[in-house]
Amino acid sequence: MQPILALTAAGLVALLATAGTVLLLRPHLQRLLDEVCGTHARAGFWVAVSLLTIGICGLLAGTATYGYPSAPDASAQDVFLGGVTQLRLLLVGLLGSVLAVAWGLVQAIRSFERRADARAYYQAMQAQTPPPSAPPASGTPTQA
Repeated sequence: MQPILALTAAGLVALLATAGTVLLLRPHLQRLLDEVCGTHARAGFWVAVSLLTIGICGLLAGTATYGYPSAPDASAQDVFLGGVTQLRLLLVGLLGSVLAVAWGLVQAIRSFERRADARAYYQAMQAQTPPPSAPPASGTPTQA
């Protein structure tokens, strides 16, 4: 088998895996961001940015040529191992981009919840009712 055929086959697998990941995450990401962002338009923008990040990182990692032999008379084992390396890089790229997006979402959710707690506290103070609890200080972690 020639290295170019193996690269093409692994590239197609990378394209399918990236598309599957994006399609799987899209509805869940849309619901979550609708709540956090407050409007459907803002959420739609961040869904697009997040999915593009995941898709581009997955495709870039999945089309890496690292590990393929350079000689046209390479053995089938060398070509196979190059394909395995390419697919491993795909998984690392997809996992890394999904984790980066998830980390950003966790930070946004924490900020959203702190704002909601502070808003409820000050609304209770204006209504002269006992507040639910003291608002969390900015920059300090809240205890779960």
